[in-house]
Amino acid sequence: MFQDFIIFNPIFSAIASIIFFNGIYFTSKQISNFKYFYFLKNHFSNTNFILFIFLLNLLAIIFYLFFLFFSINILLLQIISCLFIFLGLFNIFNFSFKKWKVIFKYFDNFHFCLFFFIIILYFFLTLSPITDPDSLEYHIGVPIYSLKHGYFFIKDYWLHSQLAGAGEAFNTLALSLHLTQTTTFVQFISILLILSVIHFSKSKHFLKIPNNAKYFIYLSIISCPVFLFLGNTAKPQLFVIATSFVAFFLTFILLPVETKNENKKKLFLLIVFLTLCTTQFKYSFFLSCGTIILFAFYEMYKARLIFFSILIFSILFSFIVVPREIYDYLYLNKNILVNFFYPISDPYLYENTQSSLRHGIGLPRNFPYWLIFPIKLKNITYSLGLGMLMLFFNFSLKKNEVKNIIYALIIFFALGLYLGQPTGRFFVEPFLWIILAASINFKFFKGFLYKIFYLSVSLQAIAISIILTFAVYSFFPGVISKQNYLNVLYKFADGYKIYNWSNKNLPKESILLTTHRAVILSNRKTISTEFRLYYSTDSKDTRIVKYYLDILKKEKPTHILYVEHEHSTHLDVFIKCRGEILKFKENAGQFAVRNIFNKAKNKYDGFIYKINYQDLDKC
Repeated sequence: MFQDFIIFNPIFSAIASIIFFNGIYFTSKQISNFKYFYFLKNHFSNTNFILFIFLLNLLAIIFYLFFLFFSINILLLQIISCLFIFLGLFNIFNFSFKKWKVIFKYFDNFHFCLFFFIIILYFFLTLSPITDPDSLEYHIGVPIYSLKHGYFFIKDYWLHSQLAGAGEAFNTLALSLHLTQTTTFVQFISILLILSVIHFSKSKHFLKIPNNAKYFIYLSIISCPVFLFLGNTAKPQLFVIATSFVAFFLTFILLPVETKNENKKKLFLLIVFLTLCTTQFKYSFFLSCGTIILFAFYEMYKARLIFFSILIFSILFSFIVVPREIYDYLYLNKNILVNFFYPISDPYLYENTQSSLRHGIGLPRNFPYWLIFPIKLKNITYSLGLGMLMLFFNFSLKKNEVKNIIYALIIFFALGLYLGQPTGRFFVEPFLWIILAASINFKFFKGFLYKIFYLSVSLQAIAISIILTFAVYSFFPGVISKQNYLNVLYKFADGYKIYNWSNKNLPKESILLTTHRAVILSNRKTISTEFRLYYSTDSKDTRIVKYYLDILKKEKPTHILYVEHEHSTHLDVFIKCRGEILKFKENAGQFAVRNIFNKAKNKYDGFIYKINYQDLDKC
């Protein structure tokens, strides 16, 4: 099905995606001229990036809330997408190259050159084909199924679809015009947005930083190994991180120094809006959201604006967070507490799925050295890199801003290491907070240890640039033609090979149960059976399996696809009720991975069985 969304030449989708975001940027420039936002010009030399984040969040939330309760009008989405493309073209025609000539004077600086090279590599990588498992399951799976069926495709049997939020709603808008690269190019935009927070700040803490030091700071950010994974995925996490970072900056740097109460109110409203929006993109952002809002409330309390703050927070919480809770109550689970405190609202397996999400790859929580150094090279994208150490090399408690940031870090790490997933991807936000605290009045020191640190960060950036070069070399050719795109999927997308096999062997009207998560690669109506991963046939509670089998029975499946490692195991709940085998092939699938240090070439067999939905009771 995903193959049908790849247009005849993906390069046109790539160009249209760039123009699409340019249209949103053009709109944000017009909004920045509204009198309401004038106060931001006192704090930033360019406010467009803040309004861009505000507008993109606003669009995503509006579409998300609408999709939850109303049918999807594809024509309307296409008209809106075309409007942004038109505005983007208009903005391109008004582009002035003179404004960008200034960057050429920095090419005599090593850190700038390396920084610029990595940025260019991310530009190409984020336009490359989507191959990661999460994206090929629900990040683009939910949007594509939503466009096909006319409603936001969150299903009780498809547990991971219940993780879909505002990010998938925004992807639905872009995919209405088959702009597949829009879902990944937003990652490049997000990197620029993160850097813009410090770059355009008028705060006295950052104005005096010399350019060579400033580009070293930027290099420390974009050489973060986690970005290697997040850079080429339809997972909206980098954009949410950028949104959260802007809200954090407004709270810890601007809100305390803003003297006018009217402007404090505007800042607080913007902070609460942005932070609450992050929770509707990804559930795990409730931790950073709560931390940021806690300190924002404290600043408003000091300004004697606490009642205004409570009122604004209550109103925005009701409009942004509550609707999803209502949706979950109506369609997924009648337990309100489970719906709010668990990312997946399934009535039986919410604890098991939460435990799986929280466990991650099982890194140690008590001694999180993996935040800085990967255990193995193949786990490099789970670490945050040497930038985590920057605070130790530019540490000062003389500034209240630094003290408050450290308090926020203590809260996040204390709760995050216990409640969150032990992986660097969960801790990108505090990583940026550390960089921000270290950037306050940043300057190079001449001591031996300092020089070792600066050199180490530079070497890390060089290593990241080498990996990015290889990634771009491997993935970007997929943009040149549709066949190249499919070739990249064949090499790097786990599931493409086995679904390509099943697509050729299944009747067109088949309704397929599957044991492989990349459901969007199937050209038949495909139904996830992932509940089996969290329920063992050894369980004595037969009510649970009956609940899911009754749901699947309504879909009237005709066949079931097994990957070898899921066939006839203790997780195979269909072993007693499947029919005769239709097709079998040795090495029908292959574990395809994107990480060059984790090249698993193991192949696996494929099985297709007939199944009669009326026989599911026998399972």
